[in-house]
Amino acid sequence: MKDFSNEEWGLVLNGGGGKGSYQIGVFKALFEHHINDCIIAVSGTSSGALNSVLFANGDLNVAVNAWQDITPKSFLQVSPEMVDFKEGLVPRDGLLDIFKRYIDFDVIRMSDKTIYATVTDFGPVDSGSGTAKYYRLNYKPANEIKDILLASSALPIIYEPIVINGNICRDGGLTDNMPIEPLYIEGIRHFIVVGLSENTEINNTKYPDAEFLLINPRYDIGNFIDGTLDFTSKGARKRMELGYIDAIRQLEFYGQDMSSSEVRFQYDQAVQREYNRFFVEEKKRDLEDMVNTDMDKLNGILNLYMGD
Repeated sequence: MKDFSNEEWGLVLNGGGGKGSYQIGVFKALFEHHINDCIIAVSGTSSGALNSVLFANGDLNVAVNAWQDITPKSFLQVSPEMVDFKEGLVPRDGLLDIFKRYIDFDVIRMSDKTIYATVTDFGPVDSGSGTAKYYRLNYKPANEIKDILLASSALPIIYEPIVINGNICRDGGLTDNMPIEPLYIEGIRHFIVVGLSENTEINNTKYPDAEFLLINPRYDIGNFIDGTLDFTSKGARKRMELGYIDAIRQLEFYGQDMSSSEVRFQYDQAVQREYNRFFVEEKKRDLEDMVNTDMDKLNGILNLYMGD
């Protein structure tokens, strides 16, 4: 494995709603190999912005628990009071609860890592055309950090936009879902980018003097419906495991000559073994869940008749 301690690294976290749990699995690999200590700055969009503060928080278990405690009800339940034909059908109580339970904003404010979150700024009057704006979270008050994180993940129609400094702000993924820019401007030239799609690509021509390690899914981890909007604990656990598998192998082979057929073969074999193991375990869990569900139904029927 490459020695990451020879350079200062930036971590870039793409947005993707519920698919963001994949990045927590990547964090596990980074923490295990102490690569987190080599990362001096982190930048994220949408769920990647939330993960940026979870990463800077410095506690992997907290990040895991935060994602495992997220539920569809807390993030996607439509509020009748908000169905007024205006933007925003779902309240933000779920994310606010995550802030309250899992984010130490004093740690974020005073972090020795530079932290950026991306929003799409539409200006004081919604013109319909927004621009990417990168907010540095260090030294900001907790309420301001919360507003920026809420804005960064404010998907149009689903969530209300957030007004920051008089401007209407929405999901940062509308304009820059891979926020390399603020870290590049800071002078960082070595990047770990964590994408949430098997088709993730980096525009290397825009940053010709930069080095990139891209960690992204080998296989599809969900579309908009069964990925971006999947806030189930089962989905989070699955994506965290896949993130760890992909990260471990990509870190292990980073710096090797992937154009070599022998190296590429070794890489593909190693990854496929891990994926095969994962899929076998996943099928076993699905069967156990099905059996437990059927037993619960059977017990319910027996209790009903025995009660008579």
